Amino acid sequence: IVGTVGNPLNVKAIEILDAGREAVAALGSPNRDDPSSKAEWLKEASLLESRLSTMQAELNSLLAGHPQRKSRRATEALQQLGRMKHDITARVAALYNL
Repeated sequence: IVGTVGNPLNVKAIEILDAGREAVAALGSPNRDDPSSKAEWLKEASLLESRLSTMQAELNSLLAGHPQRKSRRATEALQQLGRMKHDITARVAALYNL
């Protein structure tokens, strides 16, 4: 409650980042030997990248809507979401040995 009153942008940034972390953790790993499993994982990874992009857009919108409030937490959350997307892209590339 105190955080919401003090800086609701920080609270929202933490909520979004936590949701991103949970989604990435739930992705798991593909079974490289099963083409069906691999295809399903690739679909899920693609959906997750889109979801992380949506989260980034939401944070950017919140930051733009509060230009007077500098939020280090929101900025860090944006960076971490970007790293999560990069890591997923790297995992996809590794699946194809790119």
